[in-house]
Amino acid sequence: MHLDFEGVDAAAITRARAAGVKGFVVPGVEPAQWERAAALKLPMCVGVHPQRSATITAKDLIDAARRFGAVGIGECGLDKRGPTTHEAQLTSLREHLAAARELDLPLVLHVVQRHAAALDAVKGSRGMVHAFVGSTEVAEQWLDRGWYLSVGPMVLRSRKLRDAVGHIPLDRLLLETDAPDGAPEPAGLVDVLDAVTELREESREAIADASDANARALFGLSARRSV
Repeated sequence: MHLDFEGVDAAAITRARAAGVKGFVVPGVEPAQWERAAALKLPMCVGVHPQRSATITAKDLIDAARRFGAVGIGECGLDKRGPTTHEAQLTSLREHLAAARELDLPLVLHVVQRHAAALDAVKGSRGMVHAFVGSTEVAEQWLDRGWYLSVGPMVLRSRKLRDAVGHIPLDRLLLETDAPDGAPEPAGLVDVLDAVTELREESREAIADASDANARALFGLSARRSV
């Protein structure tokens, strides 16, 4: 949830909590935003989005992660839409991978129409595919690697994602909003939860509890830590 974006309503967190959202993790998009993310006093990651032109090194990411107490590295990854080149995105992704391995932190991976290349690039690493949109076959390839798949508002309208959702084991499923991009604000997580519940045999409470537990396990968050 990109709560550090300029223009995001400061009361969005309060409304989300009132709607039943238990916790938040703020992905990194570019260095200029990391300070704003840290000011929120929520679990955060440091990273450079593949559609941003900022260049980054593993050392930059390691230093920032230590400075801000980051719980993950990213979001980073591969996006066919550009505007940065595939080669530049791969170079950046490798720096993120090196930082994640050095710090033993999970990767928050952004992938759009580049799943084969991303699967090849991240061999031996761990993390979550952020705002996953893919087929059941692609989902199973990520799951075979031990990765988590995070489902966002696209589950409301993507047939292939709706088909894949039922094949994600409960202990590898995460829910998110990608607010304000995927949904206007994080309270929209309730709509994602309701949609996923309709597509699976588990109860609404079981899915919500699993997503919370999986996020805490992936990012190393204590059950007592305010998120």
